[in-house]
Amino acid sequence: MAMLRTLTIGAAIAAFTAAALAAPLPPAPDFTAKFSVPGIWIWDGRGHMRHEQSGALCSITYGVVTGARHKETLGLISLQQLSVVEGDSPRGDDVRCLYAHRDGRRISVAITRARGRNGHDAFEHEIAAVKDAYPGAYRIDLPRRLDVSPHNPDGGNAFTALYHVERDGRSGTVAIAADVVGEWILVVDAFAYASKPQEVVDLLVFTNGTWQPVARSIAKNR
Repeated sequence: MAMLRTLTIGAAIAAFTAAALAAPLPPAPDFTAKFSVPGIWIWDGRGHMRHEQSGALCSITYGVVTGARHKETLGLISLQQLSVVEGDSPRGDDVRCLYAHRDGRRISVAITRARGRNGHDAFEHEIAAVKDAYPGAYRIDLPRRLDVSPHNPDGGNAFTALYHVERDGRSGTVAIAADVVGEWILVVDAFAYASKPQEVVDLLVFTNGTWQPVARSIAKNR
């Protein structure tokens, strides 16, 4: 780990965030038909599905689109499903944006009304879920200079962690970013068949670069 390049991360997060927010896709009726949920998820006409309750924007695609290496390693990952979790809370207070790629990568963006819960509790809950889903999972501690967490618009940085896991007989990594933004808990967790040091760092960049623009869209809605 000590030999990893350190200049890649800050530039990649900045490029990722810019790519997620800039040059949105043109309006497409099929996105509206496929993903809209009346009163909860609407197509904003600029490449995102908008969560009406929180203002969160989930992009139709995420990925670093500048730089050949990152285009190859992070690529573009497409929205597969928007879900509304049914329960005791009002409908729309617990939702998910789910992304997947044929190479096995997947990412989940969970947006839940906080109702008094804090970011650390949400983070610990997500860690428990990872350990339950992947018996034998263990935490990967990156050198401090590489452990870059996304900035929370409410101040400070979001909680982040990386876990080595085994899936379908192959080594992989789960990355987590979680915190409270305004009245909402925002959790992003991502999986990739990543085991080499630079692949693991790329996954962290990918996760943090997804968390931050969604957090900003929630903050702007207040």
